[in-house]
Parts: sequence; C-alpha cells; structure tokens
Amino acid sequence: MKPSAIVLFFLLGFSACSYGQARTVQVLFIGNSFTNAHNMPGMVSNLVTAAGLKADISFHYAFGQSINYFIKDASCWQAIKSKTWDYIVFQDNQRFYYDSLGKFDSMGYASPVLANNLKLQDSIKKLIPCVKIIYFAGWELEGGLPDRFPGDNTEKMLKRILANYSYLNHLPGVNNTIAPIGVGWISSIFHEPYLSAKPYDKFDLYDVDGRHPGWTGSYLGACVMFAVIFHQSPVGLKNKYILEGTTIDNFTKMMAWQAVQDSFAYTNLAAITPSLTLDSNIVSTSKEYKSYQWYSDNKPIAGATKYQYTMADKACNYWVETIDQKGCFGTSFPVNPSSVKPKPLPNTKKPGE
Repeated sequence: MKPSAIVLFFLLGFSACSYGQARTVQVLFIGNSFTNAHNMPGMVSNLVTAAGLKADISFHYAFGQSINYFIKDASCWQAIKSKTWDYIVFQDNQRFYYDSLGKFDSMGYASPVLANNLKLQDSIKKLIPCVKIIYFAGWELEGGLPDRFPGDNTEKMLKRILANYSYLNHLPGVNNTIAPIGVGWISSIFHEPYLSAKPYDKFDLYDVDGRHPGWTGSYLGACVMFAVIFHQSPVGLKNKYILEGTTIDNFTKMMAWQAVQDSFAYTNLAAITPSLTLDSNIVSTSKEYKSYQWYSDNKPIAGATKYQYTMADKACNYWVETIDQKGCFGTSFPVNPSSVKPKPLPNTKKPGE
C-alpha cells in the first residue's frame, strides 16, 4: 500500500470528537528493556490522557529477563496481586520467539516457554478471572539471523515472531490477545525508503545496537498498545514526547492503527471486543450481556442502558461498555453516524419501465 493511500484512509476515518470513559482502566505491563526503553508504558499513559480516557498504568520489569524468570519472581507476583487488573501486558524475551514455528528456543538453547506461559496465564486468571492478558508480539535483531536462516532479514524475523505468538495463542486452553507490534514494524520498514528522504525526519525503529528500539520503535509499540487496550485510534492525539510535531509523528500513529485493523482476526482482539452493527442511525450490540452503558464521546448517555441506541449527533462517536454474565467489562470500538450508509431507496419503477 502506498503512503498516499494510507493517509487517505485515515483522513476519511478520523473524527474530531474526543474519546473518554467513565471508569479507570487498570493496566499492568510486565517486561524487560524492550518495554522499558524510552518508557513505553509512559508513552501509552500519555496517549490515554490526550484521548480524554482514564487509566492507572503500572510497570514491573527486569532487564534481559523472560517468562522463565518472571514465573518465579516474587516481586512480579506481588505486582500482579496488588490490584484487580483489567489488562496485563506480558512482554516476553523476544529471542525465544524468532526461531522456526513452534520451536521456542534461543540460539540452540531449549526453553520451557510454552509450559511457563500456560502456567502464568492460568495462575493469573485464577487470581483475576476477568483479566485480559495481552501478548507483546514485537521485534528482535535488525537484519535477522542470515547465518542461521539463509536469506533471513528483519521482516522475516518479525514474521516468525508473530507466527510463534499465534502458535502459542492457539494452544488448548489459551485464548488471549496479541498486540501486533511486529505488523506495524513490517509496514514501517516497507515505507522506510519514503521516510528516509526529505521532508521526513529521522526514522529510527532500532537503536544503535540494532536490537533495542529507537524512539520511533518505542512510540510505534505504544500506539499499537493504546489501540489494542483502549479500542481507540491514536491518530490525531497530541503527546509530549520527542516525536511531537515531527513528520514521523502522525505516520507512526497511522501505521499502528492500520496494524491493529489489518490484524483484527489474527490477534484474537474480537474475543474481548463487543461487536456493533449499524442500521440507519441505530447502533446495536449483542443481547447476551448482563448490562450496557452507551457513551457519546466521553459522556455516559443517561438512560442508554439497552443493547441498542439511536445515534443523534453526527459529529460524535458512540461506543458501549458491557458487563457479561461473569461480571467482566468489555468496551467496543467507537462508531460515528456519518459512517452509516443510507439505505437505498425502494424500487418504485413499474414493470416494463
């Protein structure tokens, strides 16, 4: 897809209305230096504030560590037990995911990654039944490992990581959500020849070590996380970080939002997202939920507590918060009345005309 086509897509889809929600979303990040670099959780928090949302975001990290460490880390479990988290984002050491499909080792070093992921998931959900676990499907070595995989490059390595996260998430008893950060990186690499030329600013997915993220890489990851957790587009949101005002800023947000949309089925995001259907200016969700609250931008609509709502203001975005039969919250993506196509007029011609 050419850059111009992507820009057009988002110009058509973006609304000027602000977003918001009534309750504070509790989010815990668990990870290592890939998440700690440039304070990715802080970047997400900044986007949340810019969007008019409410969230309490915490971060537990240990440099260079993986699931094999965190599963035994007392301080990690203390953080998990400290609150009733809505979302827990787990950023495993990505080196265990860049090998062949289903292999899960690192440079020939076998690892109990699958068993430990299952143990971590089951233990967390026993403590917090409604928690939504999000896997951080990111990146690894720039250039890949051509000595080990002939013809390897960055894009192929990113695809192996994504494939192994999908493999993990399709194991019996696993039904979590994948944050498709690697999809955003692949799209950005494809467009990098355009971005490396003027008038664009420096495009640094990787830091100088070719492994950790540069500012752009961290910010792209943060934008993907924001879209996955809060079901909102980051496009157009203001931020206080170094990319603000640069030519890369809005492009990075667009790449993140596009990655989430393109990967919707693959990431299992649908499993935690109430779906919406449109009929004229009436928006509906499933009748199977225990309760509903509709919102117009950041304001709860008084009395709008049924499974459907008639949208009034074409300038605003509407979304619903649901509670299922187990007492677990869900949030839909927003819709706008202007995106609803009018019904075709009935055929009034007489036979033979």
